[in-house]
Amino acid sequence: SYAFYFATGLTTCNLPKITSLGNACFMYSKLKNTNFSALETIKAECFRSCTSLTRIDLPALKEIKGASHFSGCTSLTTVILRSSTMVTIENANTFNNTPIASGAGYIYVPADLVSTYQAASIWSIYAAQFRAIEDDPDI
Repeated sequence: SYAFYFATGLTTCNLPKITSLGNACFMYSKLKNTNFSALETIKAECFRSCTSLTRIDLPALKEIKGASHFSGCTSLTTVILRSSTMVTIENANTFNNTPIASGAGYIYVPADLVSTYQAASIWSIYAAQFRAIEDDPDI
């Protein structure tokens, strides 16, 4: 928790073996580029107010615990969740004050899971923002 809190000089983070990030870990940092290829769990406010973050790829993510994980990430337009099972989420305010919440960003998931995410109780608030990874040639 709070490992890189307010690290305004931090723009790139390469932690390919880390499996869990604690509360407010990168809150208020200036992250632009990330590599969290083994990350399975993120906790409350992990990336909150990372205003430079435009895209994040979380291939191994399994659960989003707590609240406000990406809240205030005003440039975040692309979230990629590659897991073959739906990522569990505890709170619908995960993407508050982001382009995703306002309809200008997207959450990419495997094609066979799009309708599952859209129908899931908490994820359904973002139903219109789900897209299939396979439909985007840049992913």
